[in-house]
Amino acid sequence: MSSPAGFVAQVEERINEALQPSPAEAGGPSVLAEASRRLCSAGGAKRVRPQLSLLFGRIFDLPLAPLVRIAAGAEMVHAASLLHDDVIDLGTERRGRPTANVQWGNSVAVLAGDWLLTRAILEVSPLGLGVVREAIQTVATMTGAAVREVEARGRTDLTTRDWRDIAQGKAGELFAWCGRTVATIAQAPDAADVLGRLGRRLGVAFQMADDLRDVLDPSSGKDRFADLKNRNPSFVLVVAMDHEPALRQRIDLAWRAGVGDSRELGELGRSIRESGALEAADTLLRQEVRESLALLSTVAPKTILDEFIDLAASFAGDQIALLKGAA
Repeated sequence: MSSPAGFVAQVEERINEALQPSPAEAGGPSVLAEASRRLCSAGGAKRVRPQLSLLFGRIFDLPLAPLVRIAAGAEMVHAASLLHDDVIDLGTERRGRPTANVQWGNSVAVLAGDWLLTRAILEVSPLGLGVVREAIQTVATMTGAAVREVEARGRTDLTTRDWRDIAQGKAGELFAWCGRTVATIAQAPDAADVLGRLGRRLGVAFQMADDLRDVLDPSSGKDRFADLKNRNPSFVLVVAMDHEPALRQRIDLAWRAGVGDSRELGELGRSIRESGALEAADTLLRQEVRESLALLSTVAPKTILDEFIDLAASFAGDQIALLKGAA
């Protein structure tokens, strides 16, 4: 079977082909395809969803062709959600580039996201009506979680359970869809349930790591302290507010007054880093990966477990690699 790098290259080629306007669209609004291709070509997070799809396929020794379609469809759904998120969040930078809403405006960004979703559904349609229905339901679940995230904005009373419910819907459900769909094609219904639950956990871990980068990494390719600025109770902020009640009060006052300049953001960020919340968040992240690994071990051989750990370490930090010896 293909190497992860070779498989990702095939997925990227497939996405590029899928984002070419059809003959029926000739002369149509090519800016939607341009905005979509620009975001998709920027990659992101080392193409975790395609690599995960490949690992799932290896469990059942599936051919590459359906796995490429699953991975390409997942990446396009994810990219569509980013286009919509940047409009909602007033984002200005994504993957080290200006966002589509900055370059073309909100209307183009929203419609490009819609266009991408149609491309994703068309991409997986040869895999069967059941796969298409699952994909549509996944988008519906992600949309519902996005609404809950918007409703949570500015709230400092959110618990980690509240945050987790949102993350499972927004990030975990797409990971879960990859697992369920691969197992469905392999005609392994019991494994479909396991891989779905694993996917949700890994998606939560992925979001945990992403929220940590927002605070820790000034070169993450996104706005620094974007969650603080947007009054978005991210994983790190929820953990920090639980960890230190005085910090909860300080963030609440800042959000009520309106977060000011970059200096104020920097001071709040520094307080979060010094609170011990980052260490607590990192511990919870590693636990999430461990529990994902326990689920995978029920359906996958040791070689797949090791590759899974390497994949998790690629986005969740080198400490995850220490799990390999205990797997």
